[in-house]
Amino acid sequence: MIPGTTPARSDSTELRTIRRDLDRVSQDRYVGPFVFALIAMGLGERDRALFWLEKLHAMSGWIPFLPLQEELVSLHDAPRFRVIVADIRPRPTLLQKPVETQ
Repeated sequence: MIPGTTPARSDSTELRTIRRDLDRVSQDRYVGPFVFALIAMGLGERDRALFWLEKLHAMSGWIPFLPLQEELVSLHDAPRFRVIVADIRPRPTLLQKPVETQ
């Protein structure tokens, strides 16, 4: 968990600094969308958090922990969040052998 990402404990100045630093780091290294979603939630930016969660979902689709994340509870009533949760399932990757169907 990122310090301060729970709204009751969020320090918006600290979170904005972390987000700015991660934006810079992400130019050279991978920073996952979930991290940015948690920061957005800590800042009370629901739409931005949903943007990052949709991006995460588009990347893998296999995010079974999502509905259980304490930091995301306030999104449970959002239609965009419900769409993501309804579509959580494993997806084949390039490393997996395709499943043959008959």
